Amino acid sequence: MLTVFIDGEKNTVVDSPDELPVLAAEFGIDVARIEIPADELAAYEAYKKRMKIRSEIEPVAGDTLSLLGTTSDATGLLLELVLTLAGAMATSNEINLANAGSAVFTDLSAIKLGLDDGSIKLPHMIKTKAAVVADIAARSTAVVEVFENNAP
Repeated sequence: MLTVFIDGEKNTVVDSPDELPVLAAEFGIDVARIEIPADELAAYEAYKKRMKIRSEIEPVAGDTLSLLGTTSDATGLLLELVLTLAGAMATSNEINLANAGSAVFTDLSAIKLGLDDGSIKLPHMIKTKAAVVADIAARSTAVVEVFENNAP
């Protein structure tokens, strides 16, 4: 909602600056007498730009829930890989690697054990790692291309 001032006095609110000519006609005044504060107008324009970009992302990268699913897959895959790396580091003969890996692995070992024995499952595990990586690459590239096409 945008605050509308007529002749400097707060009067009403509108959803869009496009409503000002209609408002002027209703009041029987020149539209030049109607103002919207600059900060509200700037916030409105920023909102419109975000909505435009989001509407362009969906057809090329998927809806919000699909993007969330890909994010979940990426997070799960990274967690699995970090746990595998931490486990390898914890059993390494290199003392610095072993100490670093051991600390991380100890904190997350219950998750790693659950992943290993199948009692814990992560969403990405129903797909192949190649499919998850391809999905991440395709959706993130599509989103970036929308941003690039909308850069100032």
